[in-house]
Amino acid sequence: MATIDDLFFGELSPNLTSPEDNKQYRAAAAVWDDCEERLNLLLGGKERTLLIRLLNAHAEILGVSEAARFRQGFSLGLCLAAEAFLAG
Repeated sequence: MATIDDLFFGELSPNLTSPEDNKQYRAAAAVWDDCEERLNLLLGGKERTLLIRLLNAHAEILGVSEAARFRQGFSLGLCLAAEAFLAG
């Protein structure tokens, strides 16, 4: 099956892949988890709610920007393929 078919039929899901095998990613994720856990223990009431809102907004920002970068990269890839096809 062609790559475009795999993508269309959901066999490829680049947005679901994670760089967890990357040492730098794992180290940063560990720091993030540790800080989040400590802050959850230290904060209460309004402050904890504010932290949760901040973390949720950050996750939303990352998701939106990741999707936009994927669309842009996919579009650029299609343009390159079209140019190569037309030039060849």
